[in-house]
Amino acid sequence: MKIYSQIKVYLPRTKISTRFLLLFLVFLLPSLSKAQEMAGIVNSNYAGLQSLKINPAMSADSRLRWDVNLFSMDIFALNNYVFLPRKSVNLFKIIDGGKQDNLAQSDFYSPSDKWIYANTTIQLPALMWTYKGIYTFAVHSQVRTMTNAEHVPFHIAKFSYEGISYKPLQDSAWTAGPFDISSMAWLETGFSYSGFVYHKARNYLSLGGTFNILKGGAALQLHNRELQYMVPNADTVIVNKANTEIAHAVPLADGESILCGSGFSADLGAMFEKKRRYTWSSVYRRNLITTYDYKIGISILDLGRINFNKNAATVNLADRATIWPDINKQKFSSVNGMDSVINEHFYGSKTGGSIGNAFAMMTPATLALQADYNLNDHGYINLSCQLPLTKAGQSVARKKSITLTPRLESKWTELQFPVSFYNFKKIQAGFAFRFHSFFLGCDNLLPLIGLDKIYGSSFYFGIKISAFKERYSVPDQSKFLPSVKGIFKPFQKNRL
Repeated sequence: MKIYSQIKVYLPRTKISTRFLLLFLVFLLPSLSKAQEMAGIVNSNYAGLQSLKINPAMSADSRLRWDVNLFSMDIFALNNYVFLPRKSVNLFKIIDGGKQDNLAQSDFYSPSDKWIYANTTIQLPALMWTYKGIYTFAVHSQVRTMTNAEHVPFHIAKFSYEGISYKPLQDSAWTAGPFDISSMAWLETGFSYSGFVYHKARNYLSLGGTFNILKGGAALQLHNRELQYMVPNADTVIVNKANTEIAHAVPLADGESILCGSGFSADLGAMFEKKRRYTWSSVYRRNLITTYDYKIGISILDLGRINFNKNAATVNLADRATIWPDINKQKFSSVNGMDSVINEHFYGSKTGGSIGNAFAMMTPATLALQADYNLNDHGYINLSCQLPLTKAGQSVARKKSITLTPRLESKWTELQFPVSFYNFKKIQAGFAFRFHSFFLGCDNLLPLIGLDKIYGSSFYFGIKISAFKERYSVPDQSKFLPSVKGIFKPFQKNRL
């Protein structure tokens, strides 16, 4: 596996078609230099299509009659190794037109294991609409990429960052236990449905689901079980023992298709709401729904997998050893060519370690929990938790996270202040803003204003066209009462 981390891929010579797919290999290469999300918008009552990212049942009580996404993007990256120094980037200086100094990156050199997580979502035009006020449908499509590495030993991370010319680690025997690296890019096209399945008095239960057809663009899957190696000098790597399996699928520029696989995934969710108690007034109509005191949700996201069977290969190094001189001078014309060279060094033939031309990767299945409390007509506080059900190596996986988000919400404007605890180790504070159907936000704002080191970045925005549900003023000052046919029968009968 260490061999992979010492090989340079020269991009001008490659035949790999999609540039961003090569980023999946970057973590393994010495050229490495830089390192759910949308926490500030997905829990809003006006999130619309974006609420499907956290719980498909949430759209049942959306404050939107219909929602059209024109374009939205979410970029998130975080690691515990490479960073930019504090005050190296300052948004206030950028706004004033000032230059950014001290942009030289550094690394957190310590004996602890290293990890990285990166996620990009580009949501294409999509539509959500409500039928008769109680059934919500959506059709959507998006491009997603995800990369994560877990338990990477510090010496491999350091060699990747400095190159094998880093003398303090040379002439020492190094051992690496299990660690995993996974990356995947895919196109996701789906259909979502949600609706109320039960309501009595002030208790409401909604269920929702999403079914996606997946098209795999590229993937990397690396599972290391054991590695013993030494770097005697700046040109040679000695591998005494390697038990590593590497699978990849990358479309070629001259290939018939840029897609390498296909599959399916599903999201399932439930949401319980405790509606507000209202005094009967003639302003109420038979088709109104009240806002809530609180709601609690649970969902399972991205439950599925993609089978990669085009331009795919798997190489298994089982108790292999080699001496690889002049490794820094090695060049490749393709990823498959890299497999051939690795096989020749470890097995003495171009196909010695190849064990197949197809493999599967799980999508980032996640258990998500949500709790939203209504403080008053415009103030809310949300607590969300995400727990990954998959791990790196055989799938891409989200990071564990807990997010507390106070928000001020109205029909036209909204402010959110998410505070996130990623991987239960990294605390981030962000900000999000919505004006009608346009939103933008950042889940990790403090480093960008010079208050912390930059171990990652986060940014999202969306441009949409939306129609609000009806709004009424009632004696208790509630401003938002979406329409649901027949939902006020309990109030008419009991006169709460």
